[in-house]
Amino acid sequence: LTDESYKVLNHIYLGRNLISKLPDNLGNLSALTGLFVNHNKLQFLPEAIGCLKNLDTLNVTGNELTSLPGAIGTLLKLQKLQMCNNKLSRLTTCIGKLSELRSLEVANNNLITIPI
Repeated sequence: LTDESYKVLNHIYLGRNLISKLPDNLGNLSALTGLFVNHNKLQFLPEAIGCLKNLDTLNVTGNELTSLPGAIGTLLKLQKLQMCNNKLSRLTTCIGKLSELRSLEVANNNLITIPI
């Protein structure tokens, strides 16, 4: 993701593959507004996701996530966060910083509590 042509991408659809890790330089995609990595094999999201300051939609449904990075709280333009069908036992309190968030989907996880 170092090529200059990637920097103008608005949306990336990588759903229903066998992706187990996102690249560490994901943060280089500064124009990205939609990231769809649903139904893969992701066990974690890189901290670099916090560099995607224009991201308004993030779909990580159907992966193997057990937690979210604290950097998720820096995505201040995020409006839709889809995390259904993962292995999350709790949600990071950083989600409370997402003032533009309009849709939070977390069905079919292992949640015991949710942050206030």
